[in-house]
Amino acid sequence: MTVTVPVDETLNVEKMVENAKLTFSNSQITSVHFPKVSGGKSTVKKIALFSFNKSVSSEVAISEMKKRGYVPITIQDLLSLAVKYPNLQREHLIVAFGSVCALEGVSHVAFIYGFSLSRQLRLYNIKNDWSDICRFAAIRK
Repeated sequence: MTVTVPVDETLNVEKMVENAKLTFSNSQITSVHFPKVSGGKSTVKKIALFSFNKSVSSEVAISEMKKRGYVPITIQDLLSLAVKYPNLQREHLIVAFGSVCALEGVSHVAFIYGFSLSRQLRLYNIKNDWSDICRFAAIRK
């Protein structure tokens, strides 16, 4: 599945979280941990969602996407996806490996998911495996 998403990289992550109108966002998802993209601009991106139909490590998911000519999206792309397609995260947990933050020496990545009336943005240890319900978001190199 591929979707087209406008991404405004001139905004800081706090404003992007606000624009996404989520019911929950991890308090560590801030500009301190996820700074604005240097020289950021407004663009339109085609984001592909990959599924491997089995549990995979972050390393395997990233490697498989790269083999197919894709690179992981950033948290800015993920939040823009949440704005444009607010119900997509209710269908699948969607992961963005392109922005990594270290919390107490452990690398984390952001993901969105939802159910019923909830839409959430959370962090997950990149060293942990991901279940078969996950979708991994990427753009063409």
